[in-house]
Amino acid sequence: MSANPPDSLSFAIRCSPIANLRASSPGPAICTTFESSEEPRRVPPQRPHGYPSVVEETSQRRDRAQEDHSSTASLNAESTVVEQNIEELAEARKRFEESKSLQDRGADLITRFSGSMLYVYLHIVWFAAWIIVNLGWVGLAPFDEFPFGLLTMIVSLEAIFLSTFVLISQNRSSALSDKRADLDLQINLLAEREATKLLKLLEAIAEKVGVSLDDPELEELKEDVNPRQVMDELERRETTEDKRG
Repeated sequence: MSANPPDSLSFAIRCSPIANLRASSPGPAICTTFESSEEPRRVPPQRPHGYPSVVEETSQRRDRAQEDHSSTASLNAESTVVEQNIEELAEARKRFEESKSLQDRGADLITRFSGSMLYVYLHIVWFAAWIIVNLGWVGLAPFDEFPFGLLTMIVSLEAIFLSTFVLISQNRSSALSDKRADLDLQINLLAEREATKLLKLLEAIAEKVGVSLDDPELEELKEDVNPRQVMDELERRETTEDKRG
């Protein structure tokens, strides 16, 4: 009577290699039967060594997202500051243009036109036509014979007025440059004062944590710079160099 294999049991039959070695023997092969009452366990696949887990991957993705968000916010803040500075400069330039008088606008217009290549081309055509006509090459009666005294007088008057217009525009541009130089000086002085305050703050932090700062140059940098003293020193050196020259 043969026994039926149970439904919940798993078994395996492994034959001993002795049966294979005894191929010429009529005896039965030696077999071993293993029975188990437990279901086979499913071993989860092992991750390769060094491969991050799901929790690590989620954390890394979150960190990358936070870094991207921080960098984007920083770029937006920088672009906002740059746009504000550009708008303020454009507004200052607009106010300066609106403050010009009618004479200043006319002087700027003439100066811009005289500094263009169109001005040069028009004068070349004018001088060439004037000379050709007054030399009698086209059959017309000359009205300013050689050496073209009338043309010389007109060009001289043009040069006088043109130089005046250019000087007017340069004076106004120089005044604008002086204002910008004053603004740069104020910003530099403010930055110098802020740097001095930061040095003092860093020195206080170093003393708090017990770090020794033995730098004689640091003591000099912590002192506030007097602009008047610097200007006097520059003027003194320039005067000395002029006397030597």
